[in-house]
Parts: sequence; structure tokens; C-alpha cells
Amino acid sequence: MICCYFLIVMQIIFESFPISSSGHCFLLEHMFINCQLPSQYNHLRSYIMYALHIPTALVIMLYFFKEWSFPFKHVERCWPIILKIILYTASADLITLSLYILKQSVEVHMPLSIGFIVTALSLYSLRWCKDVELQPWSLSKAIILGLVQSIAFLPGISRLGITFVAARWMSISSRRAFQIALLIQFPLIIISSSYALYILSPIYSELLNMISLSVMLGAGVIAYIGISLVGYMVKWHIMWLWSIYMLIPIIISILWEV
Repeated sequence: MICCYFLIVMQIIFESFPISSSGHCFLLEHMFINCQLPSQYNHLRSYIMYALHIPTALVIMLYFFKEWSFPFKHVERCWPIILKIILYTASADLITLSLYILKQSVEVHMPLSIGFIVTALSLYSLRWCKDVELQPWSLSKAIILGLVQSIAFLPGISRLGITFVAARWMSISSRRAFQIALLIQFPLIIISSSYALYILSPIYSELLNMISLSVMLGAGVIAYIGISLVGYMVKWHIMWLWSIYMLIPIIISILWEV
């Protein structure tokens, strides 16, 4: 059971990093069979993992609270910006959801190592991405980001990493790209976790206890520190360093033939 809690902690904490938390959890489960969820919950695995996005949503809200709450505190003069952000976010997520529904009808088998390699190469490309002629976010860029975000449904590809990189290569500033990458995934996190909670409602008493709540709270605190670290790396344009870390899961996934 301790290893199962470790799996939960990994899912929550690694969501703050551009390294594919789901890919790491999948890799861990294949390396250590005891790290899988209890057998009686196997059929609910995806819903449990989606429900674990709730701490991630809270971490994102806390981290960007000052910046994201400002327009709503001055809604009388910021309402055009608010409407524009809603439109762009909705456009990106509708495209992502549409492609997700399409993916459900198509079986895609791809080695986990390939997804990790895609994540690593995209992050490493940031070494050549410069702040030249910065451009604002637009509807066309939102549509492209929606398409890019859908790629993260493939195993090992980081949603945060791939969308951040795409936004940077579309000449969006580092900080804005970081915000957008998390903003467009925020509604998806809320929708998926809310639906997961609905499905899991009959077994709340089995899943939630003082230990599991404490584990999630502790992981949430570490996740906040993690997203702060990523924000620091965004500020100093060193996000490409995550590509070096990605060599670890790439090598492990190849050796374990996942």
C-alpha cells in the first residue's frame, strides 16, 4: 500500500513539471508490480488518476492567483480581455476534446520511450528559441495550441511541455507561454476530475481516509514548490534543461521495453 501512495504522490507532483506525469506513473507500474493500485480498483484506474488532478488545479490557481484574479477585480475595464481569453481557451479545448473523442475510436500503440523522446526533443529545441518580435496570443494560435495539446494523449508526451514549446515557437513570451499552457489545460482538468469524482462517489469512504488525504496534501505542497521552480526556469529561459532529465525515463523505458 505504501508503494501505491508513492504512485499517487508521483502523479500529483509530476503534474507540475513538463515531463509527462502519466508516462512516469505508467513506467513505475511496469517496473514494480506492487506499485499498481489495489486489484479491486483496476477497472477504475483512469478515474482515480483523473481525480488526482484536483490538487493540480488548486496548485495552478494558487500560483497564478494574483495574475488571473486581476482582470476580474477590474472587470469594468478588463471585460474585453476576459472575453477574449475565454474564447481562445474554449477554442483550444474544444479542438482537444474533439480529437480525444476521435482517439477513443482508434487504437494507437506507441512505445512509451517514443513519447518521452518527443517531449525531450521539443524541450531541447527551446535552446534556439529567442525572444525576437514577440507576438500576442490570438485565435489562430489558440487553435494550433488545441491541436498540439491533443498530441499529449499519446503516452509519454507532456501536455505542459509540448504546449509551452509550441507557444514559444509562435513568438509568445516565456511567461505568457507558461500561463497559456496551464490555462488551456485548466478547464480540461476541472471537467475530467469532476466526472471522475462523480464515477467514484460510491467508494469515497474506501478511498478517502486520513492517510490518503495527508498524502495528497503533502504532495500538493511539493507540487506548488515544483511549479514555482518551473516558473523560475521559465523566467531565466532554461526550460530546455528538462530535456536532459528526460534521458532517464527514456533509457529506463527502452531497457524495460515499455
